[in-house]
Amino acid sequence: MKEKKSTVIRGVLEEELERNERMKNRYLLELKKLPKGSIVLRKLGNQEYYYLNYRENKKVIAKYIGKKEVTDIKELQDGINKRKHLQEVIKNLKQEENEIKKALR
Repeated sequence: MKEKKSTVIRGVLEEELERNERMKNRYLLELKKLPKGSIVLRKLGNQEYYYLNYRENKKVIAKYIGKKEVTDIKELQDGINKRKHLQEVIKNLKQEENEIKKALR
């Protein structure tokens, strides 16, 4: 009876590991579509401008977005927030994956 119980639990853990891997891959693909970095407001003279700052390899990039009065950054900020959330979810999935692999040993 113990042998059967062990194989059932092992099967469930293996299925969970596969599900975890599928979710992680799906989130990683979605992550590539989202903007990275942070929005910075710079004041030059009397005008204020939005820039998107992010890293590309070791270089910091400041991409011009637009003037503060004219530019709506809500959609961009929502994308950045979603990216941060997905990164946290992926981190948790990796942690779960390690725990499952330990249990399967």
